[in-house]
Amino acid sequence: MKRDRRSPDRRELQHVGKRAPDVAELFDYLGEDVLLWMKDAAGHYQWVNVAFALNFGLRSRADVIGRTDFDLCSQALANQYRIDDERVLRGKRIVGRVERVGRFDHTARWCVTSKVPLRNARGRIVGPPESRIPWRDPSSPPPTARSASPSAS
Repeated sequence: MKRDRRSPDRRELQHVGKRAPDVAELFDYLGEDVLLWMKDAAGHYQWVNVAFALNFGLRSRADVIGRTDFDLCSQALANQYRIDDERVLRGKRIVGRVERVGRFDHTARWCVTSKVPLRNARGRIVGPPESRIPWRDPSSPPPTARSASPSAS
């Protein structure tokens, strides 16, 4: 069977996404409510999508890169986020946690947050990439504070 010259073969596909610019731009088109970001092991933001920057009232992702949660959030929230990051850096996953999250305009909303370990080519955990989307279950009221507490995973 003759292969179409325009179709990439398996070796070519193995390189797709190896550089962040190959796929990162797509994360800016998921919508203004879908926040995605990556931090290094010390908690410094290495990449954020545009929605993340806008959520904090910033003009661009460059205003976030190199900063930490302590630069962007209240002390209480930053401490909780750092505790979560430390769990992820030890190999734990936080998936589908419902939690109340603050915004730049001092409002808050219920969101679903997930964090998983990011590994380098050698398998070493190098940071926690994270995602957050608004709670959108019109069939049930927002969860209670108890159900929004950190998961035991």
